[in-house]
Amino acid sequence: MIQTNAQSKRHGYVLMEFMVGLSVVMFMLVLLLATLGKVRESQIIMASRRQAVFLAEAQLADMQVPGQTVVCNESTTMTLLDEQPADHRYAWVRLTVTHDGQQASLVGLICREYVGAMP
Repeated sequence: MIQTNAQSKRHGYVLMEFMVGLSVVMFMLVLLLATLGKVRESQIIMASRRQAVFLAEAQLADMQVPGQTVVCNESTTMTLLDEQPADHRYAWVRLTVTHDGQQASLVGLICREYVGAMP
């Protein structure tokens, strides 16, 4: 069977369409994989931030009850705020907790006995 010139051009055109379509699909796949990698990285960062907030909340909750045992660690810093309540048994503080490089700062009212207990 002898192919005419028009038929051979048509087969070449179909092959080119297939290759262009395949390259577009591969490009989209690469973009999808890059995006998924960034999403995973963001999830790890957000998990560390949530853990830092959880630790700061737990620390502040423990410091709001007098006589509670408070565990101090090097990743927690506390600063006394300028504005203080009229009741001298309590103090406004900013508690900053670092967890896996992520920081969380919370402001809370605590018993004044814990002001000297934190680093």
